[in-house]
Amino acid sequence: MNFLQEIAKLGAEQSATALSTLLKMSVSVNALKAVPLDRAEVAPPASASDVDLFVGVYFSLHGDRVGTAVLILSRGDACQVVDAASRKALGTTTVMDDYARSTVCEVGNIMIGAFLAAVRKLVPLLLVHSVPHLVIDQWRRLFGTLVAGQGAPLSLVECELVVEKMNARCTLVIVADLEEHEGSARSAPVARPRR
Repeated sequence: MNFLQEIAKLGAEQSATALSTLLKMSVSVNALKAVPLDRAEVAPPASASDVDLFVGVYFSLHGDRVGTAVLILSRGDACQVVDAASRKALGTTTVMDDYARSTVCEVGNIMIGAFLAAVRKLVPLLLVHSVPHLVIDQWRRLFGTLVAGQGAPLSLVECELVVEKMNARCTLVIVADLEEHEGSARSAPVARPRR
């Protein structure tokens, strides 16, 4: 396992744990990919058509390195996650109103925060995320927005998480400059807060 894959695995596991704790449901890591961006493609779910709408929660990454992160769910799965996070009966939420949008943004905020906390255990960098920005659009447009205007070299980390009780799938994608730190990450000291 290379360093980028190690980051992806740890980040995905931390995000799954955070989502599981929030929803009080079992969450598994179904798929994982970590590659240089020039070889990357984030494929939509096999069942998706070109006109299906997805909910994307975007974050800018700032600090020692820049990048972008997005949590993508189908509109139906987003509604189920809203219900689970709000302790409502599944199927209660049918539209992405202001409450649903706010809830999905907070779920994304928690998951991205957990992922970046895991990354900081391996890479001694200041890497923080912005406030969330929610977009509802087709899959290809969501991913196009993610990588637009970013410089090189970049790596893409993609993980699919499955909330098992309701079979809801969410895809977490991170595009950032991570791989170049492979040689120095473990030897660099990590600052720890004083007690």
